[in-house]
Amino acid sequence: MPPSAEVESPSSSSVCGWAIRLLVTQLYDPDVEVSEVAVQILEESCNQKTVLEYVVRCRPALDHLNSIGAPLLLRFLSTSLGYQYLKGLDYITREMDDWFLGRNYSYVTLVEATLSRAFFTSPEIAPRSKSTDPSHPPGYESLPPHFYRELSRTEEGCELLRESGHFDRFATIIRDTWTEHEDTEAIVKLKGCMWAVGNIGSMELGASFLEDSDAVSLIIQMAEQSRVTTIRGTAFFVLGLISRTLHGMEMITEHGWTAATDYLGRSVGYCLPLQLSTFFMLKPERGFVKDTQRSTQMDSRPRPVTDDEPVHARVLSLVADTGNAVLAKKAANDLNGIKMRHPEAFASTELYRKVRDVLGNHNFRLPIRRFLLDLFDRNVMRNIVLDEDESENESIRTQRPVHARSRLP
Repeated sequence: MPPSAEVESPSSSSVCGWAIRLLVTQLYDPDVEVSEVAVQILEESCNQKTVLEYVVRCRPALDHLNSIGAPLLLRFLSTSLGYQYLKGLDYITREMDDWFLGRNYSYVTLVEATLSRAFFTSPEIAPRSKSTDPSHPPGYESLPPHFYRELSRTEEGCELLRESGHFDRFATIIRDTWTEHEDTEAIVKLKGCMWAVGNIGSMELGASFLEDSDAVSLIIQMAEQSRVTTIRGTAFFVLGLISRTLHGMEMITEHGWTAATDYLGRSVGYCLPLQLSTFFMLKPERGFVKDTQRSTQMDSRPRPVTDDEPVHARVLSLVADTGNAVLAKKAANDLNGIKMRHPEAFASTELYRKVRDVLGNHNFRLPIRRFLLDLFDRNVMRNIVLDEDESENESIRTQRPVHARSRLP
């Protein structure tokens, strides 16, 4: 039964009902791998409300599976029938306390790893979205399930969330720490609260929580002004979640952002500011670098090494190119060609010193450094060590062949 296929309404006498009951039975298999596969199939099948409610009526017990069965239990929260079933098991209260005290922050690591795989994996091998809703963009449902998002799908869940005061606590943490940029623990906590607010606001029933707080304006400020790029990125994705609802789109529009929509006018979960520079440009902090310090830093940057002699200038340019992995091979061949045509250039101590300056100003691999230094005449190093004048070196080099011939019989 493919999870994305339209199936008949399950009943005790239907094939679909029989398959679901069989899968529920496999949840109790002694082999954990079998139980895990059964959970995955049931979770994907529960994209259809009728299937989800039938699975709930089977009253599966998943406590023995621990974290393996957690995604399926979270799916139960999306219907009133599933909410009442889990409430009777005292699952909701325990899970809410667990998420509020710790899981909400460990979710940050999980979702960032998921996003990293989504962006850095080729499309051919990227995981397909489990969503059957055509309004969802590809990969939307591939985000890890979030307890507060599933809780906000029903009126009973929203009422429990309102009574717990958790949303107000998340908004308070965002308000108090949105300017944080050094404390790593505080940044993770801030991101966890942002994801919780975004997941709650992505549901039609949960969007009402946003209207009673300043969470949206604070998240937009973080997207535009935070000095931490990962906080800006988190704010971008969270605003995309919030824009999934009509109320969310209206609130974002009031703050100068716009949400992308499909041909039916439904949000696809992406939004950007009307002035893109407010999001993509990082402004330096005032007083962070004094003018004198800035000018000193600019002066201390390595300047290009040049030479008035055309051949020497060409050599220095090619030496710089050898530091580029793309240009290195061609530059090495050109240097060998110049050495054959102009061997006198590689007997110059002045050029050697300038090449040495280039090597000192940039990062070169050891084989490249050896290649560049071996291009020069061995007497150049002798002259550098003995601090001899280059004119003396020229006279020695011109006289040496004469003495050599005089020794021949």
